[in-house]
Amino acid sequence: MPELPEVETVARDLRDALLGRRFERVEATHPKIVRFPAPEVFCQHLMGRRVDAVDRWGKFIIVLGNTRRQLKAVLFDQARVAGLGNIYIDEACHRAGVRPQRRCHRLTPAQRRTLHDAIQSVLTEAVRNRGSSVDNYRDVWNAKGRHQEALQVYGRAGQPCLRCGAVLRKVTLAQRTTVFCPGCQR
Repeated sequence: MPELPEVETVARDLRDALLGRRFERVEATHPKIVRFPAPEVFCQHLMGRRVDAVDRWGKFIIVLGNTRRQLKAVLFDQARVAGLGNIYIDEACHRAGVRPQRRCHRLTPAQRRTLHDAIQSVLTEAVRNRGSSVDNYRDVWNAKGRHQEALQVYGRAGQPCLRCGAVLRKVTLAQRTTVFCPGCQR
């Protein structure tokens, strides 16, 4: 499942390629992803129409509240934060110096602000780097993203932390592999 930086990269590429152009032919090559209206109706509806905008739906808002849930589980909750997935949660928690297994109600206001800023900066950098191609992600032009080269913790369990040198640990949280630094994340 693509995360916000990958979706934003594709949206920007499509915006550059399609704005102002008209659909001359429309085909639903994967009809199961078009749920409503029916794929045939969807294709007919687009024929001859001009592309006025290409946008994505996602936000940079954190509503952690006083929940007693673990931070990583809350950040995965799309009702609270949209667009974050495993890669960027691990990276943002590391940048903020907060362990992903911390209980949200125990975060100080300063830690919440630092985490909010870390999420925004991690996502901004990932968009600038055109996303992370750690599996099979490719952009509209079939090119890999470059952000995987900047990852500090994700996928690096057992290696030294690039900030403090401590060995990065791997645990399972919210049913996902999670990597964190026991030295710089509290």
